[in-house]
Amino acid sequence: MKGKDILREIPIFMSLYAIFLILGMTLLAYFGKENLHLYFNAYHSSFFDVFFKYFTDYSLHITLIVLICYIIWKGNLRELLLLLFPYGIGTVVLTLIRKPWFIHVHRPTYYFELRNVKLHLVEGVTSQIPYTFPSGHSMNAFLFFAVCSLLCKHKFLQIIFFSLALLVAISRIYLSKHFVLDTLGGSFIGISLCTATFYLLQNSFFSKSIFSKNIATTIRQKLNLK
Repeated sequence: MKGKDILREIPIFMSLYAIFLILGMTLLAYFGKENLHLYFNAYHSSFFDVFFKYFTDYSLHITLIVLICYIIWKGNLRELLLLLFPYGIGTVVLTLIRKPWFIHVHRPTYYFELRNVKLHLVEGVTSQIPYTFPSGHSMNAFLFFAVCSLLCKHKFLQIIFFSLALLVAISRIYLSKHFVLDTLGGSFIGISLCTATFYLLQNSFFSKSIFSKNIATTIRQKLNLK
C-alpha cells in the first residue's frame, strides 16, 4: 500500500460515493429534511418491509464476520488494522458526537409523532427517540464495504460493494430509523476514517504477517506436499 492513492485503488467505489453524497445533499437542499423523509416513506411494499427489516442488521454482521475471517486467513497486519482501527475510532466518534450534541435531535418516528404525522412503519421494528445523527449503520456499512473494495479491487465488485452499502443506508431511511441527512453524515465519517487509516498504514512495518506464517500460505504448502 506504500505510496498508493485510495482514489486510484478503488476509483469506482469512491466515484459512486461522491455521486451519492452530492445527490443526497442536493435533494436535502431542495426538499428539506422533513419533506424528503415523507417522500421516501410514501413508497413501500410488503416485500421491502421484510427485506429491509432483516437486511439492515444481518448484512453488516455477516460482512464483518467474513472480513475478519478473510483477513485472518491471509494473516496481514495492515489489512486487519485497516478494518479494526477505523471501526474502533468510529464507535468512539459516534459516542462523542451524539451524546453531547444531538441527544435532543429526535429520530423520524418520534419526530413526526410529535407533529401528529403518521408514517408507514414496519411491524416488529422498534422505535427509538434520541441519537438520530449520525447513522452508525451507515458509517459501518460504507467503512466495511470500502475495506472490501480495497481487498478485492475488481471494478465490478466495487459496484456490488457500493450497492450493498447504499442499501444499508436506504434501509435506515425506509425503517424510519434515520433521516437522509443522518445516513449522509454516517457514511461520510465511515469513508473519512477508512481513507485516513489507508494513508496512515503506508509504512512498510504494517505489511508484516499477523502470524509467523499466514494460514493461507501454510495450507497451500501442505496441499502441495500431498
